[in-house]
Amino acid sequence: MKSIYEDAYQRDGLSFRERHIATLSALVAFGDTERQLRFQGHAAFRHGFTWRDIEEILIQNAAFCGFSRAINAALVLNEAYHAFEAEGEGV
Repeated sequence: MKSIYEDAYQRDGLSFRERHIATLSALVAFGDTERQLRFQGHAAFRHGFTWRDIEEILIQNAAFCGFSRAINAALVLNEAYHAFEAEGEGV
């Protein structure tokens, strides 16, 4: 049995990267999604996103979703980035 995530991420039409950008943007727009944003942010870094990529996503969201939502998301994604970097040190 597939999960809803498997179905959403395996569809045609958008690349995996584009889907992840949409997911992160939706979480920023909703607000109050720290847990999901931390998880999805960490997954983005594992799949090759850089901090610069995340900054660009946050800038777009600041313009369309508001500065407060974007800056709150930046704090959570920064935590996810540092956790991701710390994992790499032990490898």
